[in-house]
Amino acid sequence: MDAEKRIGLERHEDVSQDAADIRKNSLTATPDDEAAKVLGNYDGPLTWTDDEEKKLRRKIDWRLMPILCMTYGLQYYDKAMIGQAALFGLTTELDLSIGNRYSFAAAIFYLGFIAGAYPSSLLAQRFPIERVVSATVTLWGICLLLTITCFNY
Repeated sequence: MDAEKRIGLERHEDVSQDAADIRKNSLTATPDDEAAKVLGNYDGPLTWTDDEEKKLRRKIDWRLMPILCMTYGLQYYDKAMIGQAALFGLTTELDLSIGNRYSFAAAIFYLGFIAGAYPSSLLAQRFPIERVVSATVTLWGICLLLTITCFNY
C-alpha cells in the first residue's frame, strides 16, 4: 500500500471515529430535536464521495434556485408597483407626501420581516414546519387582504 492510500485510509478511520462521536453526542440532544432523532436512528455512513456531493448540490440548485429567483422577481415586482402607484397618485390620495411617510410605507415590509424572522424561526424549531408555514402564509394573506381598507396614512 503506498503512502497516499494509507493516508486516505487513516483519514477515513478518523472520519469514522468522528461520525461515531457525532452519533453519540446527538443522542444526548433535547427530546424535541427532530434532527437528533433522525441522526440517532441512522446507521449508514456519514461521509460521501465527491460525486455524491456534486449530485446533491445540483439537485438542491435545480430545486431551490427557481424558487429564489421567483421570490426575488415578486419582490422586485412589488417595489415596482409601489413606484407605479406613486406615479398614479398614491402619495396624494393617502397623504404620503408629508415628511418621510412614503419611504416608511415602502419599507414596512422589511421592518416586519426583521421583527418576525426570529420568532418564526423559534416556532419552526418547536412545532411542525408545515403548521408554522401554513400559519405564516395565512397571516400574510390576511395582511394583504387588509391593505384594501387603507384610505389614509
